[in-house]
Amino acid sequence: MKFLKYLTVLAAVVGLTAACTTDIEKTQIAPLDEVVVPVLHELPETAITINEETSSDKMKLTWDKADFKAPVSILYAVCAKLGDNSVELMTGITATEAELSNSTLSRLNNAVEKGGLAIEYEVPTVVNIYISAKVGANNVVYSESRELELTIFEIREPVKMYAHSEGGWSTCFIYGWGLTGCDFGDWPGIEITSNKETVNGKEYYYFEIPREAEGNTGNIIFNTGDGKQTQDITGVKMDESRYFTIAAEATDGKYNATEQVLPKKIKLYARSLAGWSKMYLYGWDVKGVSFEWPGEEITMTEFVDDLEWFVYELPMEAFETTGNIIFNNGDGQQTVDITGVTFSKNRFYEISAAPNADGKFTYTEIGGGNEPEPEPGPTPDTPDTPAEKEPNRWGVVGTITGWGAQPDLYMDEVATDVFARKGVALTTDDSFKIRFNDEWNDAKNYGLESAGVVELNVGFSVITGGGSGDMKVPANGTYDIYFSLADAKVWVMTEGQVPSDLDLTPASISYGLVGTINGWNAPDVKFEPIGDGGYKLLGQPLTTADWVKIRANEEWNDAENYGLSVEGVLTTNAANTLICGGGSCNMAVAADGTYDFYFYPAELTLYVMEAGVTPTR
Repeated sequence: MKFLKYLTVLAAVVGLTAACTTDIEKTQIAPLDEVVVPVLHELPETAITINEETSSDKMKLTWDKADFKAPVSILYAVCAKLGDNSVELMTGITATEAELSNSTLSRLNNAVEKGGLAIEYEVPTVVNIYISAKVGANNVVYSESRELELTIFEIREPVKMYAHSEGGWSTCFIYGWGLTGCDFGDWPGIEITSNKETVNGKEYYYFEIPREAEGNTGNIIFNTGDGKQTQDITGVKMDESRYFTIAAEATDGKYNATEQVLPKKIKLYARSLAGWSKMYLYGWDVKGVSFEWPGEEITMTEFVDDLEWFVYELPMEAFETTGNIIFNNGDGQQTVDITGVTFSKNRFYEISAAPNADGKFTYTEIGGGNEPEPEPGPTPDTPDTPAEKEPNRWGVVGTITGWGAQPDLYMDEVATDVFARKGVALTTDDSFKIRFNDEWNDAKNYGLESAGVVELNVGFSVITGGGSGDMKVPANGTYDIYFSLADAKVWVMTEGQVPSDLDLTPASISYGLVGTINGWNAPDVKFEPIGDGGYKLLGQPLTTADWVKIRANEEWNDAENYGLSVEGVLTTNAANTLICGGGSCNMAVAADGTYDFYFYPAELTLYVMEAGVTPTR
């Protein structure tokens, strides 16, 4: 059973650790029924409630080590079971202890097919926690389990309407109309005098929008309850907290209320492909915070697009300033200096699986910014839209797809990192954006800096995340849409026209085998094109201790990262079905030997053949 897609490449690194220290073909372990299984010690807590206050708490688990009666490296995992379903909560553990976070446990609320145990919110549920110990691909034993009662509450940030009076109102009410899901009652509405927060040194009254009203649009008035009131504040969308400043003096008997754009608390997200169990942030020239090496430990985690990240929240003073940072594990491993970072949006840093020649880990920034999912529009009639979603594709999403009610209009890669969708029928009422994998992932969600009408037949810049806005066309018509990922630009072309300033040299893809056979680093063992859409790699020696995956262009790119749906052994002389992307897992062979590989990426099929044997297709 698969759990937590963020283990895609981490699982590969785990495989590397095992292979570097253990040679299964030379070391004979005991039969599994003679192995001493791990013993999980009593849990520090037998009942846990997970809510907003406890979401960052952690529980330390300890256990006695397993004994395979041989000098081998053992990889442990923390697992949970409910009924007939089980999941791995933490993997790749080499020690006999681990800190299990409430944020990880909260994912047991997910459906089974999404890596959870379908625990209902607010319903106390007893699950069994246990430890697995693995050597190689198939040698696994399990501890006895310990019961843990979980009560999981849904955690969300409330939406609030804030009001600051420059005239020093001593009382405050909020009245409204036209907001589905919220009844403000008769004039003067709901008193909020006792609801106060200080934001950026100013005192605000606030009203928390009922959950049923979140995302809806309505109209509000702030007033004192005894004659003073703002003008009507109409068309307010309750999708995020909003801040209004009420003027000190009235105009025509009413007070102007101006919405303010306040500095934001920017988040820095970090994820280690080397499997760091702890993460620290060190920095210099970062406004509002000072660090001493190794910096401040990051204890908060969040899941974004099914990947778990360490999250550090910068103070508001740092908003739109520039500074320098280093991530490290507090135990001697660190990234290279990350300099000149502008803290204007959330930033995501994926830390490499292995250090460079200088002993430091490199990083890849993969985007950032948070944005609520758009409110669905009417479902259009788009007969060319696929009936089923296709994973790991760039696509056009918008009113033309019901904002996700139907699969996105998938784009084809027509050149390196250039994608196109041709023949898209759009009206001036339509809005659209570009995203990856049919998902609202802030790092892969592109739109305009400000929502509006685009210019036809010229390239224009797009951004990711919370600041990106919807795109519209100036006239009804059929268009060819081009997207350059590398340049972060989009061209909306009159049908049949091609951008003149865009390099459309066909994309070159080279597939290779990567794993313990090359230390999980380039150069990969190259496949050769066959000519029928497939690729072959002949005469590759492998042992059962080896872990491998297939990737393109010697890069860890989820769009071209192939493995099994569950870590395991490939079937010899047969077709094996692979998956691509964040959920793909390591692969091993059934026996030591030399193999011929035949790979068909479009079909997600891999034939693992004995040397000299050709697959029948």
